[in-house]
Amino acid sequence: MLKKENLFFWVVGALAAIVLVSLLTATIRTNSRVKDLQPQVFETDPLLGKTNAKVTVVIFTDFECEFCKAQVPILKRVLADYQNEIRLVYKEYPLPSHQNATYAASIARCAQAQNKFWQMHDVIFDNQSDLGNLDLAKLAQESQTDLNTLKACLDSKSETAKIQENLAEGQRLVITETPTIFVNERRLTGLNDETTIQNLIEEKLK
Repeated sequence: MLKKENLFFWVVGALAAIVLVSLLTATIRTNSRVKDLQPQVFETDPLLGKTNAKVTVVIFTDFECEFCKAQVPILKRVLADYQNEIRLVYKEYPLPSHQNATYAASIARCAQAQNKFWQMHDVIFDNQSDLGNLDLAKLAQESQTDLNTLKACLDSKSETAKIQENLAEGQRLVITETPTIFVNERRLTGLNDETTIQNLIEEKLK
């Protein structure tokens, strides 16, 4: 017959094991669900490449993220190699810890209203070290956007809904870091090299 002390520890151990198994099961189910999720491309999302491409590369990015900046030239090379076979879709995902990322995303979206999104996208990343004190006149000049129109757009906050839409989409996809890239439904997190992305593209083109 078990002593009371031994019985107590046995019960505690059994309960702990049950809790652990439940947590592991929930984690496996969550990871499986997340793995199967694919980003939705909205009509307002900026894109490059072939509109009806078989392969869609989606990047969730943050203008204040150094790894996101490093990812830009890599994706440009990938797009150049597969320009007739893929489309590259931008989605902003400013992280809460980055105080200037949302404002930078608003600037890029306001430039989009002038059909200058990608020009402004590159200029903002080029000026990443100055995000806390951005010179709109300089950004407008370097991206060839109209400064007054840009200011009016920012004052109106007309582009906020697009940013919020992609934030919600990122949360639905359980994105926790930037950059996060999707090649169709396949997810890559963090900074990824050219070969890794190309291998997934080739897999999806078969």
